[in-house]
Amino acid sequence: MTMERVKKEDVAAQALVFSDLECLIDEIAMVGWHDLPRARVRGLVSSQHPDAYEICFVARGTVEWWNDTGIVEVGPGKWYVTRPGEANKGADAVMHPGELYWVQVRLEQGFSGLSEADRRAISSGLDGLSYRSFPAADCAAALFQTIVNEHANPGPLSETAVRGALMQLLVCVVRDHAAHVARYGPAPGTFSKKISLAMAHINEHLTETVSVPDLAHVAGLSVSHFHRQFLHEVGYPPADYQTRQRVRRARELLQHSAEKVTAISDDLGFCSSQYFATVFKHMVGLTPNEYRKLHHGAG
Repeated sequence: MTMERVKKEDVAAQALVFSDLECLIDEIAMVGWHDLPRARVRGLVSSQHPDAYEICFVARGTVEWWNDTGIVEVGPGKWYVTRPGEANKGADAVMHPGELYWVQVRLEQGFSGLSEADRRAISSGLDGLSYRSFPAADCAAALFQTIVNEHANPGPLSETAVRGALMQLLVCVVRDHAAHVARYGPAPGTFSKKISLAMAHINEHLTETVSVPDLAHVAGLSVSHFHRQFLHEVGYPPADYQTRQRVRRARELLQHSAEKVTAISDDLGFCSSQYFATVFKHMVGLTPNEYRKLHHGAG
């Protein structure tokens, strides 16, 4: 077991990580939890798990992951799943404030108490996920807490408790995804042409306020249809998407340029540097100046 203690100014932050030899059952390759009240320079490093699915649950905050399909932003109350052999990593060197659980699961281990038919059904369900991130049932946090707590305080029946909670967790992931697909339809492999046109228009006009009717016109859709389709495919309303793209561009400039914060704010179309700093801290967990200092310090 690894219990991480952090700097004095971050005394409330903590993490529990159990690696392969410390895990109570063979089906789990690694399980962990962290609770971070403020941002830190400690990105989620690149990883690849040849024989394990990695299932993450964001209890609080937002995490950005990169995989071969692009950047996936995972908000609170959502799952994020990677399949065996897939490379993924945090999209930023800064770990943002929040609470995160994760478990690496080997479905080929046999799963004592799980029939072969059920194991195949769960494996097929995970392999068939069209969404990588989707809403989790209310039980997700409690199931992860059981798994982590039993590892932290092992005793009689701990292995059985962990195996039972893990089975329930896997069933929840598969069912939660099925419910999401039933409501919204399968995730598109790529953005549709009409939504791609609207996204390109937003990115080409980051310094301007672009209205939904204008974007709907670019996409060739009615306003109501466009707004609904954009939200479904992108995961955010158009205005939120534009703000997030502005902040993402600001992060790049803060990392790789010496441009002043006020100039970045002006260049990206924020109404004031104070508003820019407020929006930036809300999304990133740091002020622009703190982000720049921490990021440069990490290098």
